Amino acid sequence: MFINPMWDHESQRIGKQKCTPTGYMLHGISDLIGFIALICLLGTLIYFAYAGIRGHFVGSMLWLLVIPFGIALVGNILHSYSWHLADKRQFKYDCEKCISTWVDARGTEQSYKYGADAETSDHPQTLP
Repeated sequence: MFINPMWDHESQRIGKQKCTPTGYMLHGISDLIGFIALICLLGTLIYFAYAGIRGHFVGSMLWLLVIPFGIALVGNILHSYSWHLADKRQFKYDCEKCISTWVDARGTEQSYKYGADAETSDHPQTLP
């Protein structure tokens, strides 16, 4: 909830950036919001421990947990919307070939593969 999944490959990350710069920016902002929510959660738990040690903890203070989880929810919504923008452009990532494809605003299919040599992948190969 607080941390978004990592990119499968640089081809996916840069492909999304080329496909929808706005969606990529929202993805980055959602990562930052998730990190802020995680820090808020840690701060809230430390505050609960401090209040408990001082003897001032009351059950109604648990409502403070709504703040970090609410912030994380906003981050998750932004993350989902960033992928919605990519889906509108028919963004697809082939994890076998490490190629991102999408349709640009003119209706032309675009693709991106990370690395100088497009014929070989920088993805680790597994032996049979």
